[in-house]
Amino acid sequence: MSLPVVGQLPCLTHGQKSISGFSAIVKFVDKLDEHSESGTSSLTAVERAQSVARIAQVEAELGDLVAHVYFALSANWYSHTRLALTSVLPVPQRYYVPARLRKAYQPRLEAAGLWSMHEEQAQEARFSAFEKLARRKEAQEKKEKLKRAVEREKTLSKAKAIVDPYAHALAGKLFFYGDGTKPSTLDIALSAHIYLLLQTLSDPTIANLLRDSYPQLASHAEAVYALALPNPESFPPLAPSPTFAQSLRSLFPPTALQHASSSSRLQRPGQKDEEASFARWRWALYGTMFVVTAAYVSVMGLTVPLSLAEAVAGEGAFAEGGEEEDEDYEEGEEED
Repeated sequence: MSLPVVGQLPCLTHGQKSISGFSAIVKFVDKLDEHSESGTSSLTAVERAQSVARIAQVEAELGDLVAHVYFALSANWYSHTRLALTSVLPVPQRYYVPARLRKAYQPRLEAAGLWSMHEEQAQEARFSAFEKLARRKEAQEKKEKLKRAVEREKTLSKAKAIVDPYAHALAGKLFFYGDGTKPSTLDIALSAHIYLLLQTLSDPTIANLLRDSYPQLASHAEAVYALALPNPESFPPLAPSPTFAQSLRSLFPPTALQHASSSSRLQRPGQKDEEASFARWRWALYGTMFVVTAAYVSVMGLTVPLSLAEAVAGEGAFAEGGEEEDEDYEEGEEED
């Protein structure tokens, strides 16, 4: 499993295949065993088409609701989501990836009308204690409380509009299709989203709505979860959080020695003799080059001083001859 930073389900690897994205993973897992006795294998063509459409609707609408609870609400974001993300990310990414991921959800939630209440809470959280005391006038407090209440009611009404169709479709059954004894892909997709909404968070508005007004959906999610993971020991293992030293080590590229050691571990046994032969020839070439270079430097080092000495001696003789001629010329002028 990979760990992306784009807010999507991690990549699923099965044998030589790698699948990423919620829809692609669901489609691949659904076709792993077409002859299995699951709730999806016994569906008719019409029921399969309905199931595909409902799964896409679950991913879009309930996905917006899950993103609202975990990313838009400041209380849940700072108390749960942000801490969970920083605990599994290395040192450089943990300081900017959570905020980038939250910002990536903002256009989606604004289009769905599920971002405004977060903006009210974030603006209130930015004020200091003294600024809050200065702003807390009675009229302003009443206005803000009324505005928050209206936003909360809007969110609850949208949540009800999203959840109502699934509650009516379930209609007293344990699962959506068949005789109600085996979950289908739609049951799994719906229960995964509902189970996330039922978690105990700092702002339990949506969780309280589901438990109070839609107890059947809550029971359905818990039943599917119990079938998938009957005991805590069967949970898939979590990757350990990277230590500070590992995070710092990941910032630097591997050295040549580490690269050589890792590549040597991946080599086949038959390649070791060939690599050793190449290494011997390589070192022989380096040795020959060193000997030739040393000999060239030593010869040139003796030749250059001799040439310099001859040049200096020639200049000295020329200078002495010039001085003698000057003296003879001066003596001749005196006699005249």
